[in-house]
Amino acid sequence: TVLLDFILFQAADAQVLENLRKKDVDLEGGKVRFRATSQRKERTLKLQAVQTLPLSRWLTEVDEAPDSAGDESLLFAGRLSNATEALRQKLRKLEPRLHSLRDLRASLIARWAAETDLKRVQYRCGFRRIESAERYVRESHKELKEAIRLHHPWK
Repeated sequence: TVLLDFILFQAADAQVLENLRKKDVDLEGGKVRFRATSQRKERTLKLQAVQTLPLSRWLTEVDEAPDSAGDESLLFAGRLSNATEALRQKLRKLEPRLHSLRDLRASLIARWAAETDLKRVQYRCGFRRIESAERYVRESHKELKEAIRLHHPWK
């Protein structure tokens, strides 16, 4: 659930999750820092209340791992690809139209783009260029047009 929570609430992708360390999570402050990568800028985002208990348990597991490096320990050390694939398969059983976990991330970003200004979307997602956030505005307009086309009573 920790992995799914990061995707659903912070729009995290595999690249930033691979670099997430124990010290990047501040449970008391309710924040998580995603480090800069080749494609993303560094950003610090709020944790949702429902994330704190599962995340606290996960951090305890990381501490107890035999190869633990303390605060420098990677949260998903060597487990990310297996965990994402297992999660994708479970979610596909619930929603067959879900092709990848990127679809979940994209839907959250599209919702943010509809609800707030693009600079905030750019920061939350770690996009280096505002054009990356603008792409999700266009996508949400396409989805809206398609929904109107399908469900409008005067078609």
